[in-house]
Amino acid sequence: MTDRFDEETELRQLWCRRTLRRAVERALTERQREVFTLYYEDGLSFTAIAARLQVAPSTVSRTYARGLRRIRRIMECCE
Repeated sequence: MTDRFDEETELRQLWCRRTLRRAVERALTERQREVFTLYYEDGLSFTAIAARLQVAPSTVSRTYARGLRRIRRIMECCE
């Protein structure tokens, strides 16, 4: 019973990761994807991202927050 539960959990997690990847690719604007990439993949702070993109840190924060809201709405189906 545990093995089947583990398999189902693993499959659900895989499906959610794929859904998340598609959400990021399709639902986010180009700027939102850029902010997410710099934040999560490059490990930059909002201040560093702002400097790189030549915008205010508050702009980066808003861009990130809007993108995160979009992703959360799409990922609600995983719950």
